[in-house]
Amino acid sequence: MIKLIYLLGAGRSGTTALATILGNNKAIHTIGEMHQFYDHLRGKKNCSCGELLSNCDFWSQVIAELPTQIVLEPNKIQNISDQLEYHSSLPKHLLGIHNLNDIKTYNFFQSSILQPTLEISNSSYLLDSAKYLGRYLALKKNADLEITGIYLVRDVRGVVNSFQKKVQSSRKPLSAIFYYLSVNIVAEFIYLRNKRSILKIRYEDLIHYPINTLDKIEKKLEVDLSEVKQKIIDKNTFGIGHIIGGNRLKHNSSIVFTSDEKWKEHIPRHKQFLYYLLAFPIMLINRYKM
Repeated sequence: MIKLIYLLGAGRSGTTALATILGNNKAIHTIGEMHQFYDHLRGKKNCSCGELLSNCDFWSQVIAELPTQIVLEPNKIQNISDQLEYHSSLPKHLLGIHNLNDIKTYNFFQSSILQPTLEISNSSYLLDSAKYLGRYLALKKNADLEITGIYLVRDVRGVVNSFQKKVQSSRKPLSAIFYYLSVNIVAEFIYLRNKRSILKIRYEDLIHYPINTLDKIEKKLEVDLSEVKQKIIDKNTFGIGHIIGGNRLKHNSSIVFTSDEKWKEHIPRHKQFLYYLLAFPIMLINRYKM
């Protein structure tokens, strides 16, 4: 059985930071945003270490264990994955009307990638920070996986502020709020249907009360996280490792645990109020204050 931790939620909600923290625990190996694996396999993108996967110390070992079809036909396999992972797949997942042969093929290739990755990592858990809700629902149909979801939600104003930074993809405020609502409304629905297998945490709780938040994750996973708790207490750095995808932080060899609530300074008060009202349902459900 492959034990997988899956981070889900909207982008810019702190998933890369949480994945990095948890990945510094010996029982958990963070592998990044695995919906991008085939792009990396084709050589279009590099591992966080800066190398192509074929030259990476970690991923080259995984590639050596993959079925030949994955290595030779990544485009074909990605097309199948895209049909089951993209946002457009959500209605079919929720209604249970996906093609069973596609799901069977998808599950086979996912298991073929994740099983050797887990063995080579020598860890108890793999952590996938893809965030895509469709990917989570597709992976839940895989009998080879024991999947635990962590749904990370953040104050909409922090998400809007993050999207305004001139890094990676940027969004204007209204576009960011629409995206935030679209993802989180569906994520809340999935969470309510799968409370036993999903833990929901707020980004703000992670940065203000990291030890308490890690206690909750520790209990959910039944794994000892004292290693990363001590790093936070000692203000030590966290290594990035060999990850697929991820934001600009992945280019650093290590990061320091810090909070990011600069939106309180950067966004004028009247706009803070407006953004709150526009995202009111999710803000209210998650007990965010005006």
